[in-house]
Amino acid sequence: MNKGKYNIQLISSSGELIHAVVEYDYDEAPYCVTLRFEDQKIQETAENVFTAFTGIRRILERLELRPVCFGASRNVYPSAMALSMGAGVKAYRLTMGTPAMRSDLVHIFKNDPSVNPVYPPEQAEFYSKWINSLQ
Repeated sequence: MNKGKYNIQLISSSGELIHAVVEYDYDEAPYCVTLRFEDQKIQETAENVFTAFTGIRRILERLELRPVCFGASRNVYPSAMALSMGAGVKAYRLTMGTPAMRSDLVHIFKNDPSVNPVYPPEQAEFYSKWINSLQ
């Protein structure tokens, strides 16, 4: 059974960091992602891990919390191939005007100082602008 478990941070609108644990399984669709923090548990199921995590992020948005990981970073988004063949656990770090390369792939639940956590609409907007920047 393919499973993953990562410790991540959530950042509140006031800048407070909250420890969280994200778990997922990716044997076959539908994929289930679970986020636990404080006394809360949020679980979403979708056709890939990234989409399930986005569902969790929409719930977190109502709580004014953003995960500090690549999957929630403004300039990170998966390709159709990453979603279908890789279960959506990896995505591309995108640069305006530059096509994504294999070396740009990052694991959505990892992070580094370049992570810029945003809510799902802002991430989708960046992706659309990136697509247009390639034309």
